[in-house]
Amino acid sequence: MIFSNYKYYIVFFLFVFISLDSYASEIKNHAKAGFSMRTGVVDSSLFTLNLKRESYSSQSDWINSFYLENGKTSQIKTEGLVRLNSEYRLRFKNDNYFGSIFSQGTHDVIRGIHYRFQLGPNIGYYFLNSEKIKLDLSSGLNATHERLNKKNSYAALRISARMNYTFNSKSESYAHIEINNDLSDFKDNFNGLIIIGLKSNLFESISIYSEIRNDYDSSPSKINIDKNEFLVTMGLAYNF
Repeated sequence: MIFSNYKYYIVFFLFVFISLDSYASEIKNHAKAGFSMRTGVVDSSLFTLNLKRESYSSQSDWINSFYLENGKTSQIKTEGLVRLNSEYRLRFKNDNYFGSIFSQGTHDVIRGIHYRFQLGPNIGYYFLNSEKIKLDLSSGLNATHERLNKKNSYAALRISARMNYTFNSKSESYAHIEINNDLSDFKDNFNGLIIIGLKSNLFESISIYSEIRNDYDSSPSKINIDKNEFLVTMGLAYNF
């Protein structure tokens, strides 16, 4: 079964859903399922699943995401990617500023990442923060522990920017840029993620969406030689 290998990740994320702050003034839940074409490390077609829950209030924000890729490569090798992250943001007296704790776990078969865990504090600023548009930038130091060809631990500089823009009641766009850089090997060991997407309502709670993702790793494992992994996805989204 497609989700059997990831059941523990799914159970943990459902726990986050249930325990999320019920006093938030704004809560957004999204479930996206789509099919994707990938170029880069290998050319392949994939099934993708993306669950998100975002809670916003005048005191704090909580952003959670579970992302899954599963499919077959042209070499008939099962591939899978799981990325689970959570960021709790506490607003300062000037509520455009926030301090946060960010945590993330990643498992990527094709890139040879057995696991990569990140945890650390960040500080950020909302340049725009309304129901129509949100734009923020944050940065911090994350403790990173990973196993690729071998186990490795290091302190990383994390820089992240997020944008959500609502065109009207039926359509919206979103973007996310993230860079993680090993402070002990600043020039040669860093990775990044860029996501750009567009979503349009078909019905009140069901939308069609298209998304572009690019994963970059400056020091890929011996399993692959390509630093960029480009993914185009189209699918359906359910808002609840």
